Amino acid sequence: MAAREPAQRDAQPTNSDPGSDPDSGSSSGSGSSSDPVPILGPALRVGIGGVAYGSVAGLIRSTSPTLSGLSSGLHCFSLGATFWGVRGLIFRSRYGSQHNAAPPREKVLVSSVAGGLTGGSLGFLLRGRANAVPGAIVFSIFGAGAQGVISYLSREPSSESVNKAPLLTRIAQSNWSPMRILSDEEYLTMLEDKLLRVDAEVAIMDEKIRALRQESEEYHRNAGSGDESNKN
Repeated sequence: MAAREPAQRDAQPTNSDPGSDPDSGSSSGSGSSSDPVPILGPALRVGIGGVAYGSVAGLIRSTSPTLSGLSSGLHCFSLGATFWGVRGLIFRSRYGSQHNAAPPREKVLVSSVAGGLTGGSLGFLLRGRANAVPGAIVFSIFGAGAQGVISYLSREPSSESVNKAPLLTRIAQSNWSPMRILSDEEYLTMLEDKLLRVDAEVAIMDEKIRALRQESEEYHRNAGSGDESNKN
């Protein structure tokens, strides 16, 4: 009986390990679903852009570029933080951690809503009640337009667009275009035709040179025979 007790004690830690895996997996899963919305990075980039814009505007307006840059940077940072926070919260409430799986149209709609809320709230807080509605309209249009451009540039090319000819090629191949794109065979044929024309022109010039030489030789012969007859 005494020899069996260490074996049972040694077996107890191994039996407790499988029970601890689901807890750790659930805790990691819950941690991944509760990740914070990325706000600071995009807001800092917008704020840095605002500082650069304010500094340049201060130099143009002959005011203090430092104060103008700081003021513009704070405004842009608050705009960026509010916009990205509202946008991230809306996506997180609908898609969870997989917010990048949203379709492009919904991204445009959410960005428009986030821009409207950002422009309206900050316009009301910073510039008064009269600027709330214009700020909401302007920033909703700006958010939708910017997201539409980003979605268009980051879209994956389809098989039809990959196999489609470039725009300049399609324009040149149209019936109304004054230009035409030549293939390699057509270009070689055109070069051969030009070489044949050059060879023909060279042959004509050689014949003219020979005729001129013959005329000059006959002229010299006739001139020499005339001089000899005069001497006699």
